[in-house]
Amino acid sequence: MNITSVAKEAARNLEKAFQRSIVVEADEEDIGMEGDAQKLKQVLFILLDNAIKYSSEPVNLSISRTASGVQLDIKDKGEGIPADEVDKVYDRFYRVDKSRTRETGGSGLGLPIAKRIVEAHHGKIKLSSVDGVGTTVTVYLRLIHISSSHVLLMCFFFSCNEMVGE
Repeated sequence: MNITSVAKEAARNLEKAFQRSIVVEADEEDIGMEGDAQKLKQVLFILLDNAIKYSSEPVNLSISRTASGVQLDIKDKGEGIPADEVDKVYDRFYRVDKSRTRETGGSGLGLPIAKRIVEAHHGKIKLSSVDGVGTTVTVYLRLIHISSSHVLLMCFFFSCNEMVGE
């Protein structure tokens, strides 16, 4: 699969859905890797959707090849997350600001699902944030062979339908 194409398609779909600008920058137009394109697109939907919800400015998505894989950076200039809350965002059902549940939607499952999908691809996800300045989520994916059955093994934390967005 071409991760650059997957990322650009995810950004286009969310730009249309939310009528918001997502600036996509890619070092290469064709960064091929093995993995489940639909699940990686779901990760991008989750991360871009969060960036759009918590920022009124354009969101930036950068795609670059590293020595051992691919790096995706999603950056917003929104509210940011307090330092003492950053480690908790991967806990299921955790919401940084509980009062926003009705305003922005969501259940606190997006980032935990994204993390599980990334880990099933032998990758890592890192979130850095400055309260009141913005947030950057970085996804590191290694260029290795991943079988779809391995990705499905990660479903034990969530129902498979929830993992694939059905």
